Amino acid sequence: MSTAATPERTGTTDRTARGDGSGRLRRPGSDRSRVLDVATMLVLASLAVLISVLGIVRAPDLSALDEYTHIDYSWQIAHGQLPYAGSEIAPEVLADWSCRGQSNAVLPECGTPADHEQYPNGGENYNYWHPPLYYAITGYAAALLSWLPLGLEFVTAARLTGGAWFAAAVVGMFLVVRSWRVSRLVAATAAASLLAIPAFGHASSIVTNDAPSALAGVAALWVLTRVVLHNRLGWVLPAVLTLLVAATKTVNVLGMLSALGVIGLLALQSLVRGDRERGWKLLRIPVAGVLAVVAALVVWELVQSGRGVPGWQSPISGQNTREVVGLPFDEWAPTIAGAFGLTTHYWLQPAIAGVAVTTVARVLNALFTAAPFAGVAVYEKARPERMIAWAALAGAIAAPIVVQVDTFMGSGNFFPTFNRRYAITLIPVTVMVWALICRDKGWRVVPAALVAVCVGAVLLSFAGVL
Repeated sequence: MSTAATPERTGTTDRTARGDGSGRLRRPGSDRSRVLDVATMLVLASLAVLISVLGIVRAPDLSALDEYTHIDYSWQIAHGQLPYAGSEIAPEVLADWSCRGQSNAVLPECGTPADHEQYPNGGENYNYWHPPLYYAITGYAAALLSWLPLGLEFVTAARLTGGAWFAAAVVGMFLVVRSWRVSRLVAATAAASLLAIPAFGHASSIVTNDAPSALAGVAALWVLTRVVLHNRLGWVLPAVLTLLVAATKTVNVLGMLSALGVIGLLALQSLVRGDRERGWKLLRIPVAGVLAVVAALVVWELVQSGRGVPGWQSPISGQNTREVVGLPFDEWAPTIAGAFGLTTHYWLQPAIAGVAVTTVARVLNALFTAAPFAGVAVYEKARPERMIAWAALAGAIAAPIVVQVDTFMGSGNFFPTFNRRYAITLIPVTVMVWALICRDKGWRVVPAALVAVCVGAVLLSFAGVL
């Protein structure tokens, strides 16, 4: 299998050297090119932060996506504690919840003393079981920001950290796409498409462990690119990245597992063909990655074991899941195609959920559904580009199965409808498929214009104009 994609082989319209009008050659790595790349990344990062800030300003009430539990988790860590099974939401968080409100909840009046039982779900933190990395970063950052003389209170400061996650994701996406010898315009278009995803914009403007999902997906894309394009077969860095992703939220590893799965198949292919040295080097990467996920889960389970209230039952048990009757496969089967599209079926706060942003989600949903199939059809077997398409396709198929198996093993239940929010870490690799096709077909202006319109619609929707 090829380990590098040159412009001549991929059919790209990019050139490794261009004239600058003076007879001298300018290479992509020149100072001017780097300056333009840095400027592009600054614009992308600024737009990411702007979307986050607009969401925070326009929708000060708490999100229905369990935001109060995520705020409490961050608050507890910032104050040297950890939530546990049956732990109650901190009084300070409850008071802020009452004053901010929540569109789908009836809460005690702001400033009125109230017991935990007067709040939804008994005022308990049922999300205690999530791994702690996101909450530690958010909690300590929010504590620092609220301590500084900026006039920020804890919740707003915690929400602002979402913009940093989002900015890091779009900058990382630009860099990964550029590493495929893609033009600056196409790479910027691919990175900007993340800004057009309402789910990412919303996650970056509230306190939720979905906030790192875009960056987690970019990390998965980088690991796969590192292997199939650059032929770098070290296992330590991919394992560390996988561990860090798993420590933010377990389901955030779906994009990484998809990448590791493709690398594992490449390893088996090399072994079958007799290239044992390369095969074993490749195989170390997915094995180490899976062990990293297991380590993150087991260590956190050990930390939380024995800390909870004996016999505690989650107050949300059965709200979104159903009990399996007989074999689980009959219940799982209708949800297997649930991850295709990726951009719809995601709850947004009413203040930012306008017609424009809904339309954007539907347009991108159609494009993202087609992307994996288009990539597999366009590229030949030996091409590294096809490996990207396979990762997007395999991830979309596997995501519902992984979530259903995890839910069944944990509670014996299943999700009658697959929530695509669980699979949004697959979006970067799906976008990458279209970026590569655009590169090789010479499509630049139309994709850039489409994404610009989508990003503009999201910005105007989050600003309350549309």
